[in-house]
Amino acid sequence: MAKYTEIEIRVKITNGTCNIDTAAYPLNTPLHIQIQPNKLYGITNTSKPPKLVYRYASTGIGSFNESFKLSATADVWELDTELQYYYAETEDMYCTVTYEYERKYAEIKNNLIRCSTDTPDGVYPFEEKTITLTADNNCEFHVTPKISYYAYDETTIPWEWKYWDYEFTRVSESEYTYTFTPNDQNKIYTVSAEAVTKTDITDKYGLIAAYKPDKEILVQLSKVRFATPKLNSVNVDKTVLYVTTEEYIDTAKYMISLRKFYFQIETSVIENICLGPYNTEIQCPVIGTDIITLTMGTIAIAGRHKNVMDYKNTEMEIYLPFVGFVDLSPSDFMDKAITLRYEVNIINGDGLAVLYADNQVMKMINCNVSYPIPYRLNDRETVNSNIDANTNYLLSEKPFVYVKSYNAAVPDDNIPYKDTKFYAQFKNVTGYTQATEIDFEVVHDYITTTEIDEIIRLLETGVFL
Repeated sequence: MAKYTEIEIRVKITNGTCNIDTAAYPLNTPLHIQIQPNKLYGITNTSKPPKLVYRYASTGIGSFNESFKLSATADVWELDTELQYYYAETEDMYCTVTYEYERKYAEIKNNLIRCSTDTPDGVYPFEEKTITLTADNNCEFHVTPKISYYAYDETTIPWEWKYWDYEFTRVSESEYTYTFTPNDQNKIYTVSAEAVTKTDITDKYGLIAAYKPDKEILVQLSKVRFATPKLNSVNVDKTVLYVTTEEYIDTAKYMISLRKFYFQIETSVIENICLGPYNTEIQCPVIGTDIITLTMGTIAIAGRHKNVMDYKNTEMEIYLPFVGFVDLSPSDFMDKAITLRYEVNIINGDGLAVLYADNQVMKMINCNVSYPIPYRLNDRETVNSNIDANTNYLLSEKPFVYVKSYNAAVPDDNIPYKDTKFYAQFKNVTGYTQATEIDFEVVHDYITTTEIDEIIRLLETGVFL
């Protein structure tokens, strides 16, 4: 009877790794085996541990097994064996170690500027979780933070799998929260937030104050706009006389501009509106910063062909609010995360639309994101109605990307392809294909000879299938 001194261990771990490889190992020798999961995977059922199974080589039937035990490290199985099964010395046998980990976690990534989170970058189990974002000291959020992940669009038939931006819930100007339950449909959840530094506008513009009046405040202001004439004192023979004029003072002349903005503007304090030397006694929120950053979101446009065809035969446009349609270069934006931000000056409404591709600035467009409201008299005492020629605000459309791709193409030397020659049916071939020795079988008798010749000619010159 043969005497065996070693035994082969065959290892197969799905969604994980093992510290030993498939190989022959000496019998009666201590061996430590450890199984650990890949990222985002783990143990969902501890009652079914992996086993080291001794099997007969002739039949593959198991004869004996040793069970792994949970390690002190989460989701890790361990086994200390000496390979001492006595039949292994006299029988032709081998061992198997098989195990499959399941999705247990989702990854959360943060893209934060001047703010912090209680949920740092890492993996988290499929349990309900609340993320809290807090602005840094002396900072506040002017744009609502977002979390982005894939979900079904239930408004379409059939439902479409899309990448969505979900807004956080406002707790205060410096704190936002979002509650959700990660699931196995998404590997990565991306949190994007940017806080801005609280600044006093008077530090930059001297005596300028910026107010945020609503409709009711503007109505109150219109009622006290024309101030009561001031009495001027005159001394006449030691007698004090008071002289007045019939003209009222239009306090609106102390207003630099009155503009309507189409987005939320955060405020810092509430104060009385003061127009020049006149205190209207009307309270109004005061804006604490002159520059606001608006993050409109991020979208990824995936190419259809995964090669140069996505660039040579594709046109891309993006609609930008207050700008209109802008051409994009597919080579700059295709297969990349496209982010749109606006930098806005609230004093005059000037804006800069900035397009990023994978967080790199690729395009900048000047615009004005406000509408000037006529409010004052000019030198001829008529209403000043000068309005900028910007009517893009009339289209209340969110930004979107329009992609037009041509199906037909004329291949050239720049198109990547695999130069492989073999016999095949065209129904089993995809991509760019050029054929020789075509065996054309006519299935239907209504095709003409001219059509057959044209099909063969196209196949010989190369087509995309």
